[in-house]
Amino acid sequence: MMLADFHMHSTFSDGKLTIPELVDLFGSQGFGAIAITDHLCEAESFIGKAARYIGHTLTPATFPLYSEILKSEATRAWKKYRMVVMPGMELSKNSISNSRSAHILALA
Repeated sequence: MMLADFHMHSTFSDGKLTIPELVDLFGSQGFGAIAITDHLCEAESFIGKAARYIGHTLTPATFPLYSEILKSEATRAWKKYRMVVMPGMELSKNSISNSRSAHILALA
């Protein structure tokens, strides 16, 4: 049996830990695989604009660094813990009404 978590957020969206901290936390606990799936919110609604304003979403400006860190941490995680790190994102369309919100995980 392998422990895995395919839905976690880093400080690139609304998480409390950086990507390296997530890798070390889950790697040290014996997880075999994780997917880091920070929010990518649409930018047209009030809530989407608010998420960008408070830094709770990936943006065109932050995505290249996000991708670079995920790639380097995936290499480090495998070497140090034999843990697979899958890059991803949570495509998020938020609404004041929950019935109009949608979240989809995308893993690469």
